Amino acid sequence: MLHKNDLNARRAKEIISSAKQAREFFKSASGASHAVRPLLAFYGVASLSRALALLFRKNGGEEGLAKGHGLETVGWSDRLSGDLGQAIAGIGELRVRTSGGLFSDLVTETKNRIALHVNSEVVDWRLDYDVPALGHEFALLDILDRLPDVRRQFAHLERDMRYVDLNEITYTTEAGVSLKVDAEGLKHFRSEFTDAGYSIAEQGKMAVITADAACFSKHTPQFLHTYVHKMFETIPHLHLVSQFGPGKQYSQIAVTYVLAYFLGMLARYYPTHWTALMTGEKGDALWPSINAAQHYVEIAFPELVLEFIEDALKTIEPKVHGSE
Repeated sequence: MLHKNDLNARRAKEIISSAKQAREFFKSASGASHAVRPLLAFYGVASLSRALALLFRKNGGEEGLAKGHGLETVGWSDRLSGDLGQAIAGIGELRVRTSGGLFSDLVTETKNRIALHVNSEVVDWRLDYDVPALGHEFALLDILDRLPDVRRQFAHLERDMRYVDLNEITYTTEAGVSLKVDAEGLKHFRSEFTDAGYSIAEQGKMAVITADAACFSKHTPQFLHTYVHKMFETIPHLHLVSQFGPGKQYSQIAVTYVLAYFLGMLARYYPTHWTALMTGEKGDALWPSINAAQHYVEIAFPELVLEFIEDALKTIEPKVHGSE
């Protein structure tokens, strides 16, 4: 249906099998101790990502998917060696790099699309970001700094938040885009917009960011939502976010996958550090944020995937029988 073709039995079985695995991994994670919970949740994320990539793939099945997770750790052994307290205090600086594998398949097959909610439970708008080239690196703090759902647990670190609540957004091809945000919250990444050719006008405590349609298309901002702390408990709240690098934007599905990989690999391959972090040893200041991030992964990822599929089904053109 998604590709105007009937899904063959083999591919249907492959998708269903991955989805069933994902369900069991998430179910196991929900009842597991913190010692293994991130690993089980990541396997759930990976299985569900595999199902989603297969569902949206026009041709081929499991054999056509790249091998591996599509992310690789960068210098973790060196950073986590030495004094344990210093090592866990620096966990936020751990980095991963994108590579060929499931992550790249996921981003490509979903067109790096983010579904936008503008004060609504339903999807109001869709943006397909350009797919960044492989080799891009993320630090764990790059994500936590930009994730609105960990705001409450992150505040004590007194870091500059790299996102701001989006108060209003309008867009037409004729008038371009207008984004109304809190001026104080924007200050930490205001230059991203002025450097890209956006105009910013102050209106009291608010800032109104405007650009024509061509500028918006060429320099599309990064957006992310809250999925744990929703408005009125049902509406994902939209935020304007600092980009992950010059010209590098990622869908919320992709960002959540990277976060799940960070937490899963830390718990799997560095259990001493993970245990020290979650049991209150010296250097554990990031634990409340990491714990909140783990909760976010378990809540948000299945919802993001379901939302993506439902929205895609609503927006496809109906198949015309008898046409070539």
